Amino acid sequence: MDRVADSVNRALADTAEVAVVIENTAGQGGCLGVTLAELGRIRERVEDQSRLGFCLDTCHALAAGYDVRTGDGMRRMLDEFEREVGPADRYLRGMHLNDTQNDLGSRVDRHASLGTGRIGWEPFRALMRDPRCRGIPLVIETPDEDRWAGEVAALLAAVS
Repeated sequence: MDRVADSVNRALADTAEVAVVIENTAGQGGCLGVTLAELGRIRERVEDQSRLGFCLDTCHALAAGYDVRTGDGMRRMLDEFEREVGPADRYLRGMHLNDTQNDLGSRVDRHASLGTGRIGWEPFRALMRDPRCRGIPLVIETPDEDRWAGEVAALLAAVS
């Protein structure tokens, strides 16, 4: 984690008007950023935190062991993000919304279309209503582009 933070510090020192956004990982191999606590420890070591943010990927979260299969589970993950990383309105710079083909804790990153995998629709509807997700990019990162319009419409219906 020190090496990651040192690299971020060097990149920020050598650039202007650029932010670094770090995404949580599913945990395959020796990846860092599997837990929100790891992301928080990286954040603590970055000198210019005004140019640091994080992106949460829902498939990666479930694969890493965060039970986001319910609205309450998704809210608990965001609560933990705020405890471990910091306030969402400061550090949560975006989310990748995708379902997953694999089970909780599998450490396998295999995206699925929203509502077709192990997560289902309820958690995504809860995310759309959570004020911590307002005003940040919510990127559908699912494999079937023919479904994207329907996925967007279903997400927007959750807040209308």
